[in-house]
Amino acid sequence: MRLSLSWADIQYAALALLAGLILGLISGYWALSIGAILFFHLIRLLSKLARIREWLVQGITVETSPDIPGSAGDIVKAIIAVKRDSDRQRKRLEELLNRFDAATDAMPDAMLIIDRQHRVEWANPAAKQLLGIDPLRDVGQPVGNIVRDPLIAHYLQAADYTEPLEFSSPGSVDRDLMLKIIPYSKQRHLFYVQDHKDLLRLERVRKAFVTNASHEMRTPLTVIIGYLESLSEHEEMDLRVRLGIDGALDQSLRLKNLLEDLLALSKLESTLSSQSVGAPVDMVALLKETKELVEASSHYKDQPLSLSCETEVKLIGNDTELQSVIRNVIDNAVKYTEPQTPIDIVWKQLADGSAKLSIQDHGEGIAARHLPHITERFYRVDKGRSRDTGGTGLGLSIVKHVLERHSGKLQISSEIGVGTYVEMVFPQERCE
Repeated sequence: MRLSLSWADIQYAALALLAGLILGLISGYWALSIGAILFFHLIRLLSKLARIREWLVQGITVETSPDIPGSAGDIVKAIIAVKRDSDRQRKRLEELLNRFDAATDAMPDAMLIIDRQHRVEWANPAAKQLLGIDPLRDVGQPVGNIVRDPLIAHYLQAADYTEPLEFSSPGSVDRDLMLKIIPYSKQRHLFYVQDHKDLLRLERVRKAFVTNASHEMRTPLTVIIGYLESLSEHEEMDLRVRLGIDGALDQSLRLKNLLEDLLALSKLESTLSSQSVGAPVDMVALLKETKELVEASSHYKDQPLSLSCETEVKLIGNDTELQSVIRNVIDNAVKYTEPQTPIDIVWKQLADGSAKLSIQDHGEGIAARHLPHITERFYRVDKGRSRDTGGTGLGLSIVKHVLERHSGKLQISSEIGVGTYVEMVFPQERCE
């Protein structure tokens, strides 16, 4: 509301001035007369302000608002208008907060707001059920003092929240809870814990089915392959029959490779990562052995495999799993590289103490749109090409799982017509 000097105030001031002039004319004391009139006018203004002040102190209500003429009355009206607008805003905020509280109370997932020192500022009711954090009693307490889990403590200390953390709920040995920390200001983070037992249960059923089905299929498939190999050894056979047997044998062997990869992947997914922490693995010897295996394989096409070991550093882990990683990556390079085209393998230690294994081929290359997906199960860049080379679509998925179990990072870059560069980096704590 726009405030301005009212006509009533101007009239009252003019009358007061006129009264002072008349009183001065009668008494002859001009200054004293005008001063007295102005003094009484000031007292009148102060009394109006006192009434407004008393009204503000007692509480701003329309019913108790003072009835004051002039500009002071306009001030009262402006205060009432601001108060009404503030009340509307407060009611709207209260309604939104009530809706938010109802929504967070109904959520089955735990939500906390924590500060930079990881102290609880707010928590919803599900936090008590999943984490044992009381929304009232534990406010101001560090999360680590309430949820005593070393995984969470390390996760908070590392302050790397790009990937969620899976951990066990109180009273459970399974990692059926998933933690996400979302920074939304410099001072606060959203601490979000989701119970995904149902998803894990479905995942276990899927893994069990794949494992059991693969085991059940492997035995009859082995028998079929044996019969087909025996039949293919007969020299006196009709050409069309031989072609059919050879084709069936090729497809049976391809199916056998697929089952073996499925079993290997299922085993990796069903065992704990800690089981990959074993004795130091001589990577130089492992690389030389794997190189010889690839050169002796049926799909090797006389590509020069250049092995450069710039360090003798060893990796702490599982030698069988590490060999499967190296073999899968080199096999891919061999399959999609023309004969006589060199493939470079380099094992070196980096300045920060970590170790890097890189494999560079000069083959067909992979389009950029496929790179984010090539470690997914059964993902194929070119279905026809994979069929021709006997690929199962699980090799790089196995590589990814083994690297995760060895705390390694996989980076793949490629360019059509130039080749593919695969880089695997293992942290310093895995090196010896």
